[in-house]
Amino acid sequence: LFSAAVLRDGSRANGFSLTISSNVSGRRGELLIDSGTVDLGLSTLSRARDAVVTLGGSNTVNPIVLTSSTNRIDGAVQGVKFDLLSASTEDVTVTVSQDRAGVAESIKTFVEKYNDAIDKLNEKSSFNSDTLERGALFGDSTVELVQSRLYRDVLRSYRTSDADVNHLFSAGLRLGTGNRLEFNQTQFEAAYDRSPQAVEELFNKAQTGF
Repeated sequence: LFSAAVLRDGSRANGFSLTISSNVSGRRGELLIDSGTVDLGLSTLSRARDAVVTLGGSNTVNPIVLTSSTNRIDGAVQGVKFDLLSASTEDVTVTVSQDRAGVAESIKTFVEKYNDAIDKLNEKSSFNSDTLERGALFGDSTVELVQSRLYRDVLRSYRTSDADVNHLFSAGLRLGTGNRLEFNQTQFEAAYDRSPQAVEELFNKAQTGF
């Protein structure tokens, strides 16, 4: 629950100090040290405190007071996490918007990684009938199993809040030549504008998403 260390400050007299730090953040990590009748000369360098923020602004009659021992507020606003980086006596305005371009870039990166994997599997399991050259994993049943599972997961349906966005191809993805993925950004943007929550669930929801 705590850690201790001896520090040397370079001075000749009393050049060593003992520091004791709590490993638990916030008020619940406050340390109480009982040295009995011995005066250890201890002093508090940093007091255990929770981060406090009010939700509602300075002109709000009954603002909501939120506290956190980790400097992160999670759950106050659905789908939003606040990282409290510094203290402020002024109102801070937080604007939340959908990052459609960022999501598209993440999908493009996924497509690249997926295609790299497919290309590598095809290369290692290939057979050239003209030269009779074989890939290192030609005929390996494990490679065939991995490929079939990848194709199955790309083609199968998933459970989302929008029945029209329950396949990867409904969010702009499709299998092309050589079973490599292709990304249609226009189709993705149309699906995302119609139902951003369903697109998020399609890719990220535990158990029922891709």
